[in-house]
Amino acid sequence: MKQLVFVFMTAVVLAGCNTVPKSLQGDYKPVTLAEARKTEGSSVKVRWGGVIARVDNQERQSVIEIVAKPLMSSSRPRDVDTSGGRFLAIVPDFVDPVVYEKGREVTVVGELSDMVEGKIGEMKYWFPVVRTTSHHLWKKRSEVKQVHHWGTSFWPIFPHRYYYHPHWRYYPRKDGKGSSSSGKPVMKSKVTVPKRKSSGGNKEK
Repeated sequence: MKQLVFVFMTAVVLAGCNTVPKSLQGDYKPVTLAEARKTEGSSVKVRWGGVIARVDNQERQSVIEIVAKPLMSSSRPRDVDTSGGRFLAIVPDFVDPVVYEKGREVTVVGELSDMVEGKIGEMKYWFPVVRTTSHHLWKKRSEVKQVHHWGTSFWPIFPHRYYYHPHWRYYPRKDGKGSSSSGKPVMKSKVTVPKRKSSGGNKEK
């Protein structure tokens, strides 16, 4: 029974991960940025996404510069270190740059328009332009922090963690002895034994 519940919950989670937001649903041709540069002004409907590089709020519209990323089945940009280039998304509304901050993931749908010449740093760059009809700002990905827990198995000799003391040290047991009745390892003092002075009249010949 527990296995059936686990399988059911897994299926529900996977189905939720593959669901395309309503604002992004539809049939769109898989046009790449390279192909868009060759078919400038073709008014082809596309669904592109990526990571926000910057936002430019103009008088009647907002321009979002996006680093293009391949999309998952849910239309969310993939978290990969590759990109097919950059494009501009024209949003006919105000976009708050504090919310649509650099690094956030966004997916847009709309029609391709004429390319625009701009710059990335000091380098000239031709941006494909999408006049959006809708877009979706994705929630931030949850950071998974891996915590290394050193259990008692890390110290095969001592059941408790090691505490450092400048004048005492632990010595591993080799013959099963060296343990007190309480089960705690016995600590031996690090003592410096002075050398014994030899007598001049007892030398062997």
